[in-house]
Amino acid sequence: MTFLASAWRSSIGAKIVMAVTGIVLFLYAIAHMLGNLQVFIGQDAINAYGVLLRAFPPFLVVARAVLLLSVGLHIIAAIRVTLLNRAARPERYAVRKAQEASLAARTLLVSGVLIATYVVYHVMHFTTRNFATTYSELHDSAGRHDIYSMVVGSFQDPIISIAYIVAMILVAFHLSHGIGGFMQTLGWTHPRYGTRRLGLVIATIIAIGYIAVPVASLLGILELPAGAEMAAGGH
Repeated sequence: MTFLASAWRSSIGAKIVMAVTGIVLFLYAIAHMLGNLQVFIGQDAINAYGVLLRAFPPFLVVARAVLLLSVGLHIIAAIRVTLLNRAARPERYAVRKAQEASLAARTLLVSGVLIATYVVYHVMHFTTRNFATTYSELHDSAGRHDIYSMVVGSFQDPIISIAYIVAMILVAFHLSHGIGGFMQTLGWTHPRYGTRRLGLVIATIIAIGYIAVPVASLLGILELPAGAEMAAGGH
């Protein structure tokens, strides 16, 4: 316990916590994106996916607990690393070389706070269904919670979609730095393509996967099932 406490108090220990929790959140981001993209397969696919997620309640509880713990520790570790770095360098440099740090790196803490704030809203919107409840209580013909109509109907609102898209762009900035740093730590470098560029490519692909859903909803590529809007209005 003394060793763990000493490690946590050091910058290296806090960075390790950031890296481990970052991996957990990165894997979740990919899994969640793949789940979201099932909306393009159709109403039955994504509604069945929602039932599958709830088929094993203990697993869902553990997964959510691990995710919540990872988010909390990631934020705490990030703040601690920032404070330790500032304490180690109390005086600002007379000339800052901005080219040595990317925009993503310089805004890492700010983007993280903004993302965490949006995640709270997002969970209350689509998981606990406290906000924008117009389509949240609909059911499909099989009696399942109609996730498809809730997602598409919600994202047809430009304000909700724009907020989501901005949040995903911030996620891309955040991930690009985190992925690049992690790959560099493990020595996964390429002689031609730097880790920063590879991180940006991976983060951009993930962001596009998320942003595709609200964009398709706004453009009418994804449409509400017949009667869904009328049923929602009845609520």
